Amino acid sequence: MIQVSEMEKKNKRRFVQEQANDIFVIGAGCIGQGLVVSLLKSNISNRVFLVSKTKQLQKIQKNGITLTGVVEGRFTLSKRFVVVDKIYRDFFLKYKIAKSPIVFLTTKARDIASSLYLFQQGLSDLGSIVICLQNGLGLELEVENALNSLSTKVLKGQVFGAIYKNAESLFAYKGSILVERFSETCSERLKKIFHYQNDSVFNLEISSNILQAIYPKIAINCVCNPLTVILNQPLGSIKIQYEALIRMICNEVYRIALSQSIELSSLEDLSNNVLEAMSRFSSHYSSMYLDFQYGKVSEIEYINGAILKIAQVKKIPVPLNQLLINSIKELEKKRLSCKSVKEFYQRNDLYLENIKTQLFEMVKYNRALV
Repeated sequence: MIQVSEMEKKNKRRFVQEQANDIFVIGAGCIGQGLVVSLLKSNISNRVFLVSKTKQLQKIQKNGITLTGVVEGRFTLSKRFVVVDKIYRDFFLKYKIAKSPIVFLTTKARDIASSLYLFQQGLSDLGSIVICLQNGLGLELEVENALNSLSTKVLKGQVFGAIYKNAESLFAYKGSILVERFSETCSERLKKIFHYQNDSVFNLEISSNILQAIYPKIAINCVCNPLTVILNQPLGSIKIQYEALIRMICNEVYRIALSQSIELSSLEDLSNNVLEAMSRFSSHYSSMYLDFQYGKVSEIEYINGAILKIAQVKKIPVPLNQLLINSIKELEKKRLSCKSVKEFYQRNDLYLENIKTQLFEMVKYNRALV
């Protein structure tokens, strides 16, 4: 038997430490936890720091992350998986964080401002690569302006797939994470941390034209998020009953894409992609519906609101998206006076019927124009 000296063991440990891929996941919701599991399974050299709110942190510290579906197992804290509720300057010395860590922002868009203080504690000084995985458009530009750091590169990303709470665990479908191409060096680093991606929740895709790639997801979000709240139905039921409305919303999104010189295959393909996704996740509600259920502020400004901002600059009418935005904002105000989402729908049934009537009238009007 070959004897391994203590010095050789020490050198081996040092080599592993030097080769560690330091990754921060900021936000411990379903996507954040699923991403942690993906990174732990994708490369044994990945060391993942999950930054979580205190209440969620305590649960993960005690129970770890339990996942079912495409990946099965319980993932507890270890040298490779650390969960914290804040980052302080001594943190980087304590854990010997390497230069240029990769940071995934998985918080809700509404929480992004409160998470940026982490960069003031030293992440910016390390020349981080920051990837924004929020729904919608434009958040990466807000983050870049807020950080104002020449050494930090902020990239647009997008999550394709679904993870949802299932009793005491999370259930995950196979998905992918799309990241805009920045440089060959950056792309190689990302490929390295997702090395064994076939065994994980998410595959990695690098895109040289990320807006063209994510507009189908933007259309899904513009349809599914507000309609589940307004109609109080799962995606499959909405798809069956409101196909004409869905196609009209997609038409507005399609025209905005064309105004930005983003070439999509066709309006028909864009609409069918949304309808197919609604069929695939027919029993599900949207993330906006879940936020609404718990009385949280929605991401409507970054989803339909982003489409509206472009439309206003381009002077393109998007009346359906405008009505959806106005309706969600008004419903959020009404939700504050109700103890539960059940009470909300009982108290506001006439108001919701009025919104549906307005949507149908708009669809009829747009059809007449066509």
